[in-house]
Amino acid sequence: AYPDATGQAEVGLARLAVEKKNFDEAATKLAPIVEAAKKTLLAESGKSAELGQACYLMGTVLENQGNYPEAMEHYLLAVTVFYEDPVVSAKAQARADSLAKEKNASVP
Repeated sequence: AYPDATGQAEVGLARLAVEKKNFDEAATKLAPIVEAAKKTLLAESGKSAELGQACYLMGTVLENQGNYPEAMEHYLLAVTVFYEDPVVSAKAQARADSLAKEKNASVP
């Protein structure tokens, strides 16, 4: 197995859980990946896209749970640190802008 296959699989399963609005399951799958991401200053090519997607999905989970400041933090990680996937980065920026405007959210 490839070393990153587990992380990619967990992000994929978390994406499916988010699509089904099963936010608790998604959070469980994303938590270890996002915690590792927060300790990463510079991700290698390819890994940055995976971490960006994990941060974006965690932001979606937290937003749906009403935790807007934490959601904003995760969206901004996907935009500023793990921005290798331009589609995910753009979605994360749009959600962060929306939270700032509609919920007056800011990073804790």
